[in-house]
Amino acid sequence: MTRNADDFSHYFSVVLPECKTPLKAMLLSSGHERTSDHANYRNSGACAAKRARVIWQYTLAGMGEVIRDGVRQMIPPGHGMLLVVPGEYTYQIHPDHPYWEFVFVDLAGEELVSLAADALRDFGAVIPDTAELSLKRLTSSIVEGCGEHRYVDAFSASAAAYRMMMAILGACETHAAADHGIRERVLNYCLRNLDRPISVDEMARAANLSRWYFSRRFRAAEGCSPGEFILKLKMDQAATLLQNTLLTVKEIADRCGFEEPSYFCRVFRKYYRISPAKYRTDA
Repeated sequence: MTRNADDFSHYFSVVLPECKTPLKAMLLSSGHERTSDHANYRNSGACAAKRARVIWQYTLAGMGEVIRDGVRQMIPPGHGMLLVVPGEYTYQIHPDHPYWEFVFVDLAGEELVSLAADALRDFGAVIPDTAELSLKRLTSSIVEGCGEHRYVDAFSASAAAYRMMMAILGACETHAAADHGIRERVLNYCLRNLDRPISVDEMARAANLSRWYFSRRFRAAEGCSPGEFILKLKMDQAATLLQNTLLTVKEIADRCGFEEPSYFCRVFRKYYRISPAKYRTDA
């Protein structure tokens, strides 16, 4: 394949004098890359790594994609990708975008690997930047520092590694703290519109988020998909109306956004393992 004239790769390995102090965080390498090679730029975490390490890759332009547990997530500009090597995932240029330009930092050390693994579990692999773009500035600064050989000993390299990981965790917590307000907006929107079908796009707009980011954060926070959440709200409302009103099953189906009472009954029975009529009788 002919290399695109706009593609480039600047890689900086951190080579330091021997240090006798056992440090638990270390900067290994960094770089700045732009690639349009869809055929060959595909990386897997399932490799025989000599030691565990942390990958942080921040999108400047274009689009990347990470695939974990069968789920594909976009990595657009203003977002970073956090991964631990080894791991069960792949990442690549997004197939619908012509290229991916990013800066990256590779970190090592048992403490950083542990922190990154916890962040992956709690927040996922794709981390949005803060409003002031602090992750972009810090990542670019570390890459620049590596290129200019500013990290002259293990202590300065370790300090940079800690700064990078703390900034990533800080961004995670900032967005997690905002999730409570997001949930309230989405919940109120859904409750006001239970008498009709509600799409994930509508829920994302109510949260003022993109659909892909909303879906990922919603599942992480609620433990279920947006669709499952809506169904629970509808079934909760149906059960309440059956218990506390004399509305017919058709009227309750209408209020819960089901056009066909027969379909409502099938969904209700599947959810509660009992028919609406029996549920009302037993209540």
